[in-house]
Amino acid sequence: MLHKNLTFFFLLVFACKLHAQHQLTVQVQNIEIPEGTLFLGLFDSTVDYDNDKSKTGFFTQTLVKGPTANIVYEGLPSGWYAIKVYHDVNDNKTLDKNFMGFPKEQYGFSNNAMGTLGPPSFEESQFEIKEDTTQLVILQ
Repeated sequence: MLHKNLTFFFLLVFACKLHAQHQLTVQVQNIEIPEGTLFLGLFDSTVDYDNDKSKTGFFTQTLVKGPTANIVYEGLPSGWYAIKVYHDVNDNKTLDKNFMGFPKEQYGFSNNAMGTLGPPSFEESQFEIKEDTTQLVILQ
């Protein structure tokens, strides 16, 4: 009987770990102009990251009120994630670029990853959530 109770207990603990929900706090720093809107996408797969398709609840925007901003996601399952963020200073809902295709507005990625002639890959930006986590993104 004791063996069955212990087995049930360990299975219950394992099942709870699989469905654990965590909080992610994204701290965005180095906001140069304290106006406009931050657009932030949270991604949990390479396909979504490459196609800029955040799942429902993974995309957010927040008004800029100073040199830093905190965005909080609740109820995230354990797993691997990546973040893309840009600062839309003129509120036209797009990352403005110059004639060469380089961004004219600030942007950043999780792990402060930077790509070569384009955004970094999901693998370069990814981080693991297995408990409540804070991710720092410094805008370029």
